[in-house]
Amino acid sequence: MNAKTKVTVSSLNEFIGALNNKTPQVIEINTSIVSPHSLTLPRGFGLCGQHGTEALLGFSEGGLGLVGDNSVTHLTLVAAPASRALYLVAGSEDYGTLELKHLNVTGQVGLIFRGGAEKAFIHADGVHVSACDSRAYNEQPQRYGVNVLQGAFTLYNFNASQTSVLHAKLSHISVGSKRAPVLGSGIFISGFGDGLGSVEIEKLTIGQVFSHGLLTAGTDLAPEKRTP
Repeated sequence: MNAKTKVTVSSLNEFIGALNNKTPQVIEINTSIVSPHSLTLPRGFGLCGQHGTEALLGFSEGGLGLVGDNSVTHLTLVAAPASRALYLVAGSEDYGTLELKHLNVTGQVGLIFRGGAEKAFIHADGVHVSACDSRAYNEQPQRYGVNVLQGAFTLYNFNASQTSVLHAKLSHISVGSKRAPVLGSGIFISGFGDGLGSVEIEKLTIGQVFSHGLLTAGTDLAPEKRTP
């Protein structure tokens, strides 16, 4: 991403004021900020935590929406485990470059590209999802009567278009911990299927992945939802 003006914020009001700026900039958080509702990072904006601080952005409800050409780096993001801490705002044809680096996340990283989304480059490095429950999300691939649950880190081209292609470089992605696994799948990467809505991975390296589908003993797996 090109160099942009950086503005430092220390409160929710300052953060919202920076989001309303018409000129793309990098918003730097130097404290803990909690929003009662979802917020959207406008196109071309970046968000980062100030070096040497315990910068945190939390949400009582919802999470942080990305529109395109966004960066989110060096930050702790906290949402409810069953919410999407990071998600895509629908409506863009070209999401440009989405950069996610050095993040500790509670809640799902849900990068789901829906109808109309034709291209994007996703660069994620050093993203850890510590807690997530992704079992209730409806967008799931299905084959042979089996649905696959989304993951704590989800990259999904859900656009049924032959011309829709996502490119991704994903490094050091990890989820859960040994005594606190995420619920659902761990890392979920998928195209639409049948030659539609593809995902091309330039690089994929993962750290430790701890996940659990919470299927009870004796569950007939054939018609049920599964984790990879």
